[in-house]
Amino acid sequence: LGEPSQAVSHYEEALRLATEIAENAPLAVVSVRATLRQNLADQVEFNELIDGGHRVRMALRLQPA
Repeated sequence: LGEPSQAVSHYEEALRLATEIAENAPLAVVSVRATLRQNLADQVEFNELIDGGHRVRMALRLQPA
């Protein structure tokens, strides 16, 4: 690390960066949760469409000719 003053400087920079990351962590969690929930909602909607199509086909097969 070189001179002692450089070691302190690196430590202070690392501490500043760690503090910034820690302060923003809750925002990151909220963002990731929102993304996951959106993807889950899209998947549920897609599965409902597929399931609805299967139900229609089954209902058509069960109708008397």
